[in-house]
Amino acid sequence: MPTLETQKRFTKLYKEVKNELSKVLPLGEHINSEPKYFQSISVLGKCKIELVANRYKLFTISLNEYLENCKDQTIKNTIAHELIHTINNCDNHKNWFKYYADKISKYGYDVTRTTNDKDFKEFRNNIKQNKQSINKQHIYKVTCLACGRTVLRTRKINVNNYICPVCDGHLKLEEV
Repeated sequence: MPTLETQKRFTKLYKEVKNELSKVLPLGEHINSEPKYFQSISVLGKCKIELVANRYKLFTISLNEYLENCKDQTIKNTIAHELIHTINNCDNHKNWFKYYADKISKYGYDVTRTTNDKDFKEFRNNIKQNKQSINKQHIYKVTCLACGRTVLRTRKINVNNYICPVCDGHLKLEEV
């Protein structure tokens, strides 16, 4: 969950963009008043569509918590991108989506299918590198007490639940 300060920032920008775009685009009628939040290193925003009582569509916009590391304009572009998905025939990134994205460009928005934000791409690459280096560090060694076979693991296991696949011997777990 983002900090309270970040939530306030996101909500303020969300309301600004929603208010501005509702004057120039035929946005969906039932859009949640505040964004939800998630963490991902691949997408900046999501637009979830729910059919309520088989009568109308309820749109929920979710923003990536990691957007807090980006400029306000990047956040606004992401919100605008997701709001375009609330328009009829804009649930993908094809012709109508492109039409509306182009239409709001004269209002200062740069809406694309994927992000162009240099800061987010750099931030995402740092996270990926950190995850890869953590995954490469084998921190546990499982040794068979009978045959001596060893395996390096990144996760801790309960060796009482396993036997050696080679000789059916008992295993010993050590932290490396």
